[in-house]
Amino acid sequence: MTVTDQTSPTAQTSSKTFSLTVNASVPVVTGISPASGPASGGTVVTIQGNNFTGATLVSFGANNAISFTVVSASQIRTTAPAGLLGSVHITVRTPAGISGESAADQFTYAIPADSTNLRNLQTQVTPLAAQFWGQTTSEAMTDAVSEAFAGDGPLITPIGMGVRFNFAADPGDQFGQRTVRADPQDTLGGIYSAFAEPERGERQKQDLASQRFENAFASQTKPAARPLARSAGPRPGDWLPWAEVRGMFLTASAASSGVAGYTLSGNQLNMTAGLTHVISPTFVIGVLGGVETFGYRAEAIQGRLKGNGWTVGTYAGWKLTDTIRLDAGFAYSGIGFDGSAGAASASFSGYRMLLSGGLSGLYSADNFIIEPSAHVYALREFENGYTDSLGATQAERVFSNGRVDAGLKVTYPLEWSDALTLFPYLGLYGDYYFNSDNVSSAGAGNVARPVMNGLSARASVGMSARFAHGTTVSIGVERGGIGSSTAVWSLKMNASIALGGK
Repeated sequence: MTVTDQTSPTAQTSSKTFSLTVNASVPVVTGISPASGPASGGTVVTIQGNNFTGATLVSFGANNAISFTVVSASQIRTTAPAGLLGSVHITVRTPAGISGESAADQFTYAIPADSTNLRNLQTQVTPLAAQFWGQTTSEAMTDAVSEAFAGDGPLITPIGMGVRFNFAADPGDQFGQRTVRADPQDTLGGIYSAFAEPERGERQKQDLASQRFENAFASQTKPAARPLARSAGPRPGDWLPWAEVRGMFLTASAASSGVAGYTLSGNQLNMTAGLTHVISPTFVIGVLGGVETFGYRAEAIQGRLKGNGWTVGTYAGWKLTDTIRLDAGFAYSGIGFDGSAGAASASFSGYRMLLSGGLSGLYSADNFIIEPSAHVYALREFENGYTDSLGATQAERVFSNGRVDAGLKVTYPLEWSDALTLFPYLGLYGDYYFNSDNVSSAGAGNVARPVMNGLSARASVGMSARFAHGTTVSIGVERGGIGSSTAVWSLKMNASIALGGK
């Protein structure tokens, strides 16, 4: 730059040169969108501001962006890296400097709402599915022990949540000497007819039919409870195959779900089969295997959680007296889960282990069959961690639950005709459910809210009909969760025919 100095009286002209530096402004971030994303990273964020030309780096707290593009001097498009849950400042670096931190540039690593809903749905459904599996498996083992100690049981035995098939039963002659059996854990049954004697004349058949209950209950005058008349005991070396099917339906209130604004409903089907071996008249052992499938939903959050699993186990039974029996068992199950809630979806796997045991009794008084019982089961389930479709990562989970129950079932057999016998029953049980869960969802606190917990009760009622030609028809219903906000309904309708009968 040249400057003329005219202060000299001689009007002399001189020139001077100066250096002038113009400083570029540092970048400024005035806003970001969106302002949150999953901790796994990957969120595309648009940064608004000024002086972005020549940007060399974009950072999310201490972590550099995965990538960024300078759209203009006032806009940058960038991809968030992975980070810890919580808020960080987004900064932009140019040759002129680094943008300052302010509330306008805060980005929050958080679990998306749909991901949180999916996790909450998981914490509700999997303990419930485990509870029903625990009840089904422990009761199936108890039924198998009872069946072995009753000798060759009936071909088909209705139960509270399905139907049980005893493949060791002989579906042969429909007339002959009647043996009366009862299964202390059989929710829909009581006593059933089995005919195993050689064929007799028509009059002998009629005489035996008319004397069925006289033979079964030798004395009806004693009001005190007494042991039930039973068939010959188990034979050492016997192998008794069996199969069982049970179903469950659930409705639960929003209060029990632990997530505001939705109710939980669903159904579950368990199929179990096994083989019991009679070691001695007072000791039996057995093995079992099974499959399960279930599906639950929470409409308000567009939530679905389905699962399929397999089961293996072993059990044993001891006959302490003629009327009291002890049983115990162990089972292991593998499960695969598939869930969704809104835009979030994920698949994960897990496994369970179960221990069960209890005491059962069998008595009769004034034509009534009385079956007191007390049982307990406890299980532990492990679920693997997963990353859902929105990028939210959930940790592995471990929970335990179980039930202690005691109650009484009363059955009153009615000989409707020579060809039909009815078995109406009523059962009442007190339950105590116990649960523990290690699950927590960051930002939402502990979300372990078991569906069924504490004291509750169950009531069951139904009817079974046995026809002379071997067909068995049964219908019954059980209502669990009495006294709690969760209702578990077990329904059973069945018609079956004894194969090979005359």
